[in-house]
Order: sequence, then C-alpha cells, then structure tokens
Amino acid sequence: MRSRKLPNLAKVPSVVVTGEASYRSTYDHCTVKFLTQAGVPVTHLRLEKQEIRANGHMQMLETNSSEVAAAIQRWLVKSGIGS
Repeated sequence: MRSRKLPNLAKVPSVVVTGEASYRSTYDHCTVKFLTQAGVPVTHLRLEKQEIRANGHMQMLETNSSEVAAAIQRWLVKSGIGS
C-alpha cells in the first residue's frame, strides 16, 4: 500500500510537541509516522526528553509554559526557521 503524499507540506518543517501527561502522548508518534510517510519533514518534540515534566495537552496554559516556549524556540532555531 502506498502512503499518501502531502506535497504542499513537504517543504515546511513541522513539529509535534507532546507533553507526557497529555491524552495524546499515547498516539502522537502515529501522527509523526504518518507525516513522515507523507513526505513532511517532522520532528517529534517530547517535552519529558527536554526535562520538561508533567505537561498535559494545553501546555501554554501551564505554570511552566515559558519552558515549553523555550523548547519550541530552540527547535525553530535548529530548524533554521527562528533566529
């Protein structure tokens, strides 16, 4: 079976940000796998691997949201998007 390609997203670096306490933490890796198969350059940013712990799905509303924003900023710079 051939995977569907997403040519409009193939040139857009993407990130899936997952908090360890998010209900999505059990299947965000599937989203990353789908995007990869579709030709999208995607990074799976798991917050616990960045030493950012106990985040749920609404990360920007939590008390450590500045840490989450900093991790996303680091990804943007690493990806050549941010400065």
